[in-house]
Amino acid sequence: MTPESVLKVITELSSAKGAPKTIDPNMVARELAGPDSKNWGRMARLLRPVFVRLAQDGSIELIRKGKVADPAGLRGVYRLRLTHAVN
Repeated sequence: MTPESVLKVITELSSAKGAPKTIDPNMVARELAGPDSKNWGRMARLLRPVFVRLAQDGSIELIRKGKVADPAGLRGVYRLRLTHAVN
């Protein structure tokens, strides 16, 4: 699992939902874990640092309480949104 492969899944899910809408990080975890996998929760925990890196690179935005969150101080519940550079 590379940041590029994670970004590809984020892009696919966002496109299906209708960018610039946000997506739940758990959707990405479920997609990467596979349709029959019960390990998506573990995958979600492993993906969090990847999401932070992608946000620091400017590929995605981390949204918390409707606003763009600082990736360095990310805590709590958040959602993902593609940046305009990726769309």
